[in-house]
Amino acid sequence: MQQWLKTIEREVTPVTARNHLKRLTGAFAEATRNRFIEHNPCISVSAPKDRNPPEKHTFSNRQIEGLLKVADSEWKGMILVGYYCGLRLGDAATLRWKDVDLAQNWISVFPEKTRHLGKKVKIPIHPTLHEYLLSLEGQDDPEAYLFPILARKKVPGQSGLSLRFADLVTRAGIQNTLLRPETKALARSRRVRGLTYHSLRHSAISALANEGVPEEVRMKISAHSDKKVHRGYTHFEERALRDAVTKLPKLNF
Repeated sequence: MQQWLKTIEREVTPVTARNHLKRLTGAFAEATRNRFIEHNPCISVSAPKDRNPPEKHTFSNRQIEGLLKVADSEWKGMILVGYYCGLRLGDAATLRWKDVDLAQNWISVFPEKTRHLGKKVKIPIHPTLHEYLLSLEGQDDPEAYLFPILARKKVPGQSGLSLRFADLVTRAGIQNTLLRPETKALARSRRVRGLTYHSLRHSAISALANEGVPEEVRMKISAHSDKKVHRGYTHFEERALRDAVTKLPKLNF
């Protein structure tokens, strides 16, 4: 198992390697509980450490508007969802109309990263995003994707969504620092740049913080679970979440 981990470390980032190990540990733990195997082979495996983790950057409002100008209709929506809802790339691309309530202004999803916990995230729809969503077709089919073309693509890979977003950043003329360069073992799809789709999430959280939105409200909106005990004793009114989201600036698209 340790040798396998060393092998994939040459192909993926330490964070991704740790996530793979975490999932395997859980799977083997379940197998152990059900007596399919005698012991969990992952228990003695040391998780890889990123001794110099790259620091992700945030977009300015002007840069986000620059992205919107060069994006097609579906990518415009993806950018707005990434910023105003803080959804990760895969979750945004696979949004369906059944997840969207335009009458009550909510988007409700089970994020892929925490889907195993069975907790749905409910995010208020910002007025700018609401305006965009009203312009889309397919609202009468709850199973239809908001972004049907992008929903068919994978996130990683040479033709994946991550690289397509990186191309958008380049087309918008935004300088994007290379934090982890390409090597023979780390192809273009594995390079790490300062600005990624995930940076939209960082940008929104930072903007909320700068507007004085309390940390616990920001955690609720972004579905962060670091302070699980704290969240268990904290309850939020829907109005508080709506008020927080409206503090994000209006973007021109």
